Amino acid sequence: MYKDQNPYHLGRVYKIGEKCSKCGFKYKIEPSFFFGAMYESYSFGVGLGVAVFIIANNFSGFHDKMVLSQ
Repeated sequence: MYKDQNPYHLGRVYKIGEKCSKCGFKYKIEPSFFFGAMYESYSFGVGLGVAVFIIANNFSGFHDKMVLSQ
């Protein structure tokens, strides 16, 4: 399946042949793979952004200055 069997050759670790060497089945990536990756990446980014905002808001002291000035 993989062209280079050595997992330490990082530049070639994801290179695969076009067909299975035993049965001749042609490999292809399913379109739903890209949609799933897009949704996972978006949810991870939103979660990370919210976490950074909460941490920065709680530890920056900016919120305390806003409350005292009113």
